[in-house]
Amino acid sequence: MVIKFLGQKNFKLRRTNENETEKYTEIGTFKVENGELLYDAPAGTVTTFFAVPNNATGQRPQREIKWVNPDIAEMPGLSHHILQSKSMGHEVGFTVWTPPGYNENIKKKYPVIYFLHGAGGNESADAAGFSEWTLKSIEKGTLPPVICVFPNGGMSGYRGEVETMIIDE
Repeated sequence: MVIKFLGQKNFKLRRTNENETEKYTEIGTFKVENGELLYDAPAGTVTTFFAVPNNATGQRPQREIKWVNPDIAEMPGLSHHILQSKSMGHEVGFTVWTPPGYNENIKKKYPVIYFLHGAGGNESADAAGFSEWTLKSIEKGTLPPVICVFPNGGMSGYRGEVETMIIDE
């Protein structure tokens, strides 16, 4: 079997046994040379190729997380804040957007939207765009006046300590 690859340098192979006593058996790691991987697959087996990351550790490189990102667009009602998080053990940034009229009656209660950014985002990345959309929706009457909170969840998937921070702090 000859398989051509462009960027990956190593693959782990697993295959079923001819007698199928084990579902998959690891065959080993094979190098891609000159853009090709050569492997003789025994008849009657299924071979699966798993890419091995192209770095020395064999793991995806960890992205450095910056927990405080105060650079936000200038927009009425948009402000950046810092929480000294007990569950995280360090400062964590968050951005808040308040609707027009909020400062005139701060005792009024508003619904709150918690905008949870995706992997690689932060508390400032989507705050202005989403706040602008929210403002337009309020002006059209399709959304009541609301407060928007943009916590920084890093790369957590909003689980563990980050979940505790958002819910409890």
